[in-house]
Amino acid sequence: MTLFARRDPVLAGWISVFPTATTLALVWLAIDRTPIGRMADFTGGVIAGLLPSVAILVAFAVLLRRGIPFAISAVTVFALWVALTLAVRHFGLFQT
Repeated sequence: MTLFARRDPVLAGWISVFPTATTLALVWLAIDRTPIGRMADFTGGVIAGLLPSVAILVAFAVLLRRGIPFAISAVTVFALWVALTLAVRHFGLFQT
């Protein structure tokens, strides 16, 4: 990925969000004959997990563009991710 990032950081970012792990997990769930409802719960969990992830990526970009050092930005967005994940869970988006 760093090779792509050196040449085209936007392309590297786009490639890094390919849903490879999610697709492989769904294939294995299908091979294991997991009921469709459980597979739907899994994809719902993926979507619920994306909400905090998208928010922290936006925050990371804003912090870095404003000149905030990487380490401070990383700690800040990690704390934001934890808070948002707890909020998403609290509001019932992780229910199965």
